Amino acid sequence: MHQALKEPTLDAATGRAVGAGVIYVIAFITGGIVMSFEMLGSRYLNPYFGSGIYTWAALISTVLAALTAGYFLGGWLADRTASARVLGASILVASLYLLALPAFSDPLLDLLLADIDDVRVGSLVASLGILFFPVTLLGIYSPFAIRLMLRSPEQSGVVSGTVYGVSTAGSIVGTLGTTFFLIPTIGSRAITFTLGAAGLVAGLWIDADPLSDNCRRSRASLYLEIAAGYDAIAPDSSNGRALLRAEAQRYRKRAEELE
Repeated sequence: MHQALKEPTLDAATGRAVGAGVIYVIAFITGGIVMSFEMLGSRYLNPYFGSGIYTWAALISTVLAALTAGYFLGGWLADRTASARVLGASILVASLYLLALPAFSDPLLDLLLADIDDVRVGSLVASLGILFFPVTLLGIYSPFAIRLMLRSPEQSGVVSGTVYGVSTAGSIVGTLGTTFFLIPTIGSRAITFTLGAAGLVAGLWIDADPLSDNCRRSRASLYLEIAAGYDAIAPDSSNGRALLRAEAQRYRKRAEELE
C-alpha cells in the first residue's frame, strides 16, 4: 500500500515538469516574436523615412519602452491575479493585432504622419503607433510566467534567470532569422501573419498548460488525498511511523503552495 500511494507522485512531478517546459517554450516564442517584429518594423517605416539612423533609433527606443511598460504591468497583474488565462489572453490580443496589422498599417501611418514634417518626430510617432501596443502585451509574459512558476523564494533566482535567458535566446533567433532569411524570402506581410499565428498558438497553449489554475487545483487535491492516505496507514505501521507522518505533512505543504 505504501508503494501504491507513492505512484501518483510520479504523474504530478511529470505534470510540473511539462508545465515548466511549456512556460519556457512560450518564453522563447514570445521573445522571438518581439525582436522579429522590431526588425519587421523597419519595413513598415522604410517607405516613409528610409532605413537611416533615426528610423532605427525610433524602433529600438519604442521596443525598449514597450518592454519596460510590459514588465511593470506584468509584475503588477501577476501579484493580483496569477492566472494562466490572463497571461494567455495578453498573448492572444497581441497576436490578433499582428494578424490585423497589414490591413490597417498604411492608413494608420498616413493619419499619424499627416501633419508631421520632422523625420525624427515622425519616425518615433510611427514606431509608437505600430509597435508599442503589441510589444507591451508580449512584455507582460516574463514577469507573469515567473510568478506562475515560483513556488518558494529559494527557486526565484533559477526560475527568473531561466525565463529571461530563454526569452533572450528566442530574441536572438527572431532577429537573425527575420533579417537573414524571412524578409528576403517571404516578405513583410507573410512574416507578420506568421508571427501572429505563432502567438495565437502560444496563447492557446498556455491555457492548456499543467500550471494553469484548474490543473493546479487538481494537483492540490491529489496531494491532499495522498497525505490522507499516509495518515491512514501510519497508526498501523510498527516501523517507519514518523516517516509516514512526515510524508503526509510534506504533501499537505505542497497542496498549500498550489492553492
